[in-house]
Amino acid sequence: MAISEYNPDESRGIGEASTGNPLDLRIRRLAHDLNNQLTVIHGNTELAQMDTEADHPVLESVLEIKAACNRARELVRQILEECHRYAESGSVPPPTMSATPKPKAAEAVKGSQGRSILLVDDEPSFLDLAKRFLERYGHRVTSFLQPEAALESFREKPKRFDLIISDVNMPGLSGFDLAKAIQTIRPDAPIILTSGVVRSDDLLRAQQSGIQRIVTKPDTIEAFVEMIQEMLKP
Repeated sequence: MAISEYNPDESRGIGEASTGNPLDLRIRRLAHDLNNQLTVIHGNTELAQMDTEADHPVLESVLEIKAACNRARELVRQILEECHRYAESGSVPPPTMSATPKPKAAEAVKGSQGRSILLVDDEPSFLDLAKRFLERYGHRVTSFLQPEAALESFREKPKRFDLIISDVNMPGLSGFDLAKAIQTIRPDAPIILTSGVVRSDDLLRAQQSGIQRIVTKPDTIEAFVEMIQEMLKP
């Protein structure tokens, strides 16, 4: 498997490729962080909804929280569009935050066979939520905040994991750096990279590096699980 040369400094933040405007870059970074927190809120309401009887009075409030999260996500998307609209000339089209297809019914996910997943993300709340949600659907999840620790775990037992999922923008090793190191140990390792915003050069770099998929972090945890289910199909 061919692995292209990669400069880790190119992937540290989102939006650098769009404009040279520091304010534009700052807005995109804040939008990325806000989007991550909305994902955590929405995902926790999903778990609460699963554990709540249909006639329980609290369910109405849970559904209102979910709806508010969806409205907030739309506002984040509009902020990014406005940011791009007033950006300097020569910028690339604004990335979308909803490129992931809608998930299938939860029952279909629950009925699948659990797999061993290595999950890496430097956002503690998102990492905890994703781990709990995947375990709810029968997967065995080993999670790490630090990509260096994840790499050491993989190096100890390279065949242990059926799938590696990593955020792109992390301090120290980026997701691309981690993927390259993993591929050196096990070239056939299935890898998904995720990011709040995926740029066109990220897509090209992933293709050149033999990474199976690089995607925007889904709008919902259900979509995140569905993406993983598709990746794990024989």
